[in-house]
Amino acid sequence: MKKNQLFYIVSFTLVILFVLITAFLFSQPDRLLHIVFCDVGQGDGIYIRFPGGEDMVIDGGPNSNILSCLGDHMAFWDRTVEIVLLTHPQYDHYRGLTDMVSRYNVKILIASPVENKAESYQEFKKIVRENKIAVKNAYAGDGIRIGDAASGKNVEIAVLSPDKIWVADNISSINQHDDLLSNKVLGLTTKHDDLNDFTIVTQISYGLFDVLLSGDAESKVLDKIINDGKIVSNDIEVLKIAHHGARAGLNQNIAEYIKPDLAVISVGKNNRYGHPTKEVLEILESLNIPIKRTDLDGEVETVTDGKRWHLIE
Repeated sequence: MKKNQLFYIVSFTLVILFVLITAFLFSQPDRLLHIVFCDVGQGDGIYIRFPGGEDMVIDGGPNSNILSCLGDHMAFWDRTVEIVLLTHPQYDHYRGLTDMVSRYNVKILIASPVENKAESYQEFKKIVRENKIAVKNAYAGDGIRIGDAASGKNVEIAVLSPDKIWVADNISSINQHDDLLSNKVLGLTTKHDDLNDFTIVTQISYGLFDVLLSGDAESKVLDKIINDGKIVSNDIEVLKIAHHGARAGLNQNIAEYIKPDLAVISVGKNNRYGHPTKEVLEILESLNIPIKRTDLDGEVETVTDGKRWHLIE
């Protein structure tokens, strides 16, 4: 082998090693909580990296864009997502998860028990079953604690809605068989017209930082959460506006009570629903609440150490 050929081979190898080592170092846990509102179009898709490096995905949007978001924020060799939460079984929230659970090792899926008879949702359930993903339902009062051994601090995920008794009153009788995705876990036919009311609403807290993730829960649900004392006034730094900025997703009382430092609207460009609505934008603007929109700003990422927080611009 000629000397110049050997030189190029060694140089190329060193460059590859440098890139891999750099990528590895940058992928190590930074002891910060990252919440990324992915740009998935007209839908919801949220990626969370916990201080200890664990990953969580909340909803997957109406397409495969969630995969690009994960690819941008997860190391390419990291193929495990510890928690996936599907707020409710509507296309603009579950469709992207179908692609995601096929490509990543998902430890647990948290979801509402209600059914959507659409063929695409049945395909999602089939893939979850085939991959033997553990499934759990979540109700108001439930919680998840993600600890970081290095810092000794915890991220707390509190479920604020739906109420378990209300869900039981609004679903049909349970078919008693033991299949993983049977009527015991997912697929209960609802007697209630609006699947949005079954949305799993969560508050994520890390030290002094709190974010309220409202899915498609509308004002009546959020009003009840407030009236039940589940949200502390002025304790929410970031509010994901419900239902992509639909008129029914926010009212003046909710905005005045929570008054977040930032409102995030996950919404598609030129969507046929007119989201976000003029009414919602006017409410936020009247209170001088800063707004970030995925249709205008692309993905929105917040980062916090539990004391201070900032946006990645």
